[in-house]
Amino acid sequence: MPHEALPDLLEQCREKPELWLLIEPILGTRGRWLLQQHPHWSALLPTSTALESWPLAATKDQLALLTAFRREDPEAALQSLTDHWLEMDHQTQARVLPALAEGLSEQDEAFLEHCRLAKRKNVRLAATELLASLPASRLQDRLWEHAQECLPLKANKLELNLPEDLPKATEEDGIYLTGSKTPGGLRLNWLQQLLERIPFARWENHWQKAPLDIIQMVAKVSYGNQLLQAFTKSLLRHPDLGGTEAMIKWWLLTDQQSLWNNTDAKQLLQQATPGFFNASLLTWLQQFGPLVPNETLPAYWLLHSPHAWQPALSKMIVLGFQDVIQGRSTANLDLWHYRSLLEKAAYHSDPQLLPLFKSGWSFRSGEFGRWHADLEKMLQILHFRGEMVRELGA
Repeated sequence: MPHEALPDLLEQCREKPELWLLIEPILGTRGRWLLQQHPHWSALLPTSTALESWPLAATKDQLALLTAFRREDPEAALQSLTDHWLEMDHQTQARVLPALAEGLSEQDEAFLEHCRLAKRKNVRLAATELLASLPASRLQDRLWEHAQECLPLKANKLELNLPEDLPKATEEDGIYLTGSKTPGGLRLNWLQQLLERIPFARWENHWQKAPLDIIQMVAKVSYGNQLLQAFTKSLLRHPDLGGTEAMIKWWLLTDQQSLWNNTDAKQLLQQATPGFFNASLLTWLQQFGPLVPNETLPAYWLLHSPHAWQPALSKMIVLGFQDVIQGRSTANLDLWHYRSLLEKAAYHSDPQLLPLFKSGWSFRSGEFGRWHADLEKMLQILHFRGEMVRELGA
């Protein structure tokens, strides 16, 4: 969010409490500082008394208040939750326990280990979800011990050894098995759930391998794609830049839709840095371009990423398309998705590329006619953006 948009947004939050509930958790340091500079905006923040009285609040507000309490004073909020724990029914316990995700640390582990052994499944699941997000927790160590036994590296080759009998404490550690009739059955599902919870960095340290080498090794074992999907979930839970970039590189190399065309993978794509986004797609286009086929990972990523296109990437896409429709390059592909790509290029390319993109189009080309309106739209948007940049800079 642009910093200059914060004042208007805070004014809207004063008028729409439901908007404040969405904005407050993601406000950040700058936004919280700005709140305290204005008497009307500072009223949006709950008072210390309101935070400490979270157990007395309406049911729908308790989680938000306890989360805000954690943000202000993690230790006091944990103590307050501990003090009131036995007064709550299991549904309330499971509903407010996720507040500890705010500022989660090893100081929370003892209480969460107690909750992990609760009688009610919903409380146990809420506790183990948090423990699995603590990289150095005892639960993590237990899961790691089992997982590394299932994936031994022998003579530089990875093997898959699923146990005949699963550990007795599986459910106590938050692993509830599903998929008895799917390939690999319950034992594979158990391992997948372990991998989803274990940080990718543990495998790097254990095998002393680069991230892409690890992914290639895993892809080669039985049920490799299912295991890679579990690693994707792990990278979302425990963000790891090297692992994320290696996973995306693998998707680009293989273009297996089962790996990238799902909710988790698309969420991981959003974690890529602008530099990696541009460099990866430019490399892909140099190898497989100039066109971007429809329903491929590059097409999806170009259309859905918020990152600006660097000039080299923009030129590869727009001028590569120009070569094809004017007969300077041959390709037998469905190009209708280029209507969306050209519009995306208009908004995400550097406006200084306008003179280059205006030249080289042949009106005598038979293909040019059906693309004329789309190209004009792209050029007009680039022109408008360039004018706007000049006005703002004046």
